[in-house]
Amino acid sequence: MKSLRVLCWIIGGILFLARPELNSFAAEPETQIDSLIKSRSTELEKIKQQLEQKRSNLQELEKQEQNQLEMLNALEEELNLNNQLLVKINRQLADYKRQLDQLQAKARANNDELAIRKRLMENRLVWMYKRTATSQTFSVLGAEDILQGVRRAYYYSLLNRYDKNLLARIKKLSGEIAGNQAVITRQQALVQELQANKQNQLEIAKIQQKKWKALLAQVRKQKESQKKSIRDLLETQTKIGGIIDDLNERRKAAGPEESADFEKLKGKLVWPVEGKILQPFGKVVDSRYSTSVLNAGIDIAAPKGTGILSAAAGEIVHISWLRGYGSFIIIDHGGGYYTLYAHLDEIDVEIGQKVSPGERIGSVGESGSLSGPRLHFELRKGKEQLDPELWLR
Repeated sequence: MKSLRVLCWIIGGILFLARPELNSFAAEPETQIDSLIKSRSTELEKIKQQLEQKRSNLQELEKQEQNQLEMLNALEEELNLNNQLLVKINRQLADYKRQLDQLQAKARANNDELAIRKRLMENRLVWMYKRTATSQTFSVLGAEDILQGVRRAYYYSLLNRYDKNLLARIKKLSGEIAGNQAVITRQQALVQELQANKQNQLEIAKIQQKKWKALLAQVRKQKESQKKSIRDLLETQTKIGGIIDDLNERRKAAGPEESADFEKLKGKLVWPVEGKILQPFGKVVDSRYSTSVLNAGIDIAAPKGTGILSAAAGEIVHISWLRGYGSFIIIDHGGGYYTLYAHLDEIDVEIGQKVSPGERIGSVGESGSLSGPRLHFELRKGKEQLDPELWLR
């Protein structure tokens, strides 16, 4: 009877180990992160190539001693790309760390399961030591009847199979733990490498920012540069119109969309930044140079680094740099409505990212501006330029 109770206890242990929650320790990490990291790596390499090209162009400009405004624009474009690279690095760094956390969690789970199975194996070895192999035969032959003998033989076959599976699982777990540790070590090296790359880009940006500030101070004093910046602005506004047209065509090609009801938000849009309106919507006259230009939006004064908020829910559809606008973002709000945010310092979003009303998308800067830090904010419905003040709350 005592041996029968022990037999029942062991069979109960087998059923306990068969539970799905114990086997879940061996689950592989999600491959979605691997795919995301691969995509981020491709984007990083693309931006790095663009950045190297811009740096090469800047060096060429310096050698040829071209006019200062051209050098300023090249510096701004490089700073914009450098900022985009830092955003990508930060996001890939987060992906790597998240994957590292998963690997470490799996390693802990494997270690826990291995400890449980080793204890069970120790108990089995003790039990088998106390009962010789011949005792199984005597137990079967000593049965009261044939049916009991068959049952005992079946239970002993289950125990033998259990022992084999337990040993195989222990061996597999030991191999997985060793393999995981190697992967974790490689992942930690990748994180360190990426952090060093990030620090290097920050140092480069710091140097270029210093050069940009010195050059900007010179450019602001040049009348001809000022006039050229106005011509650049007019040319850029035409390019922005072309970008909006292209976005509209792609939106239409994507098929019918759900009603965005954006028109209901008139007078309710979130102010992208708080500050004084430096230049209103419409015609702006510069008495110093007897020039005028149509301001397609409004210019709002704000200190450099001030967070810029999305005026409404939408999708980031364009991030780029243009003369007179500097670094800018375009958000599609549906129904053909778009908002544009220019003269940015930092950009915190990516193309394709969904944003909510009041969500931070970047920070105020003076890229593309010869008049100090500010936010240039536009609202458009297709090609039509709308006065943002009428839509802000």
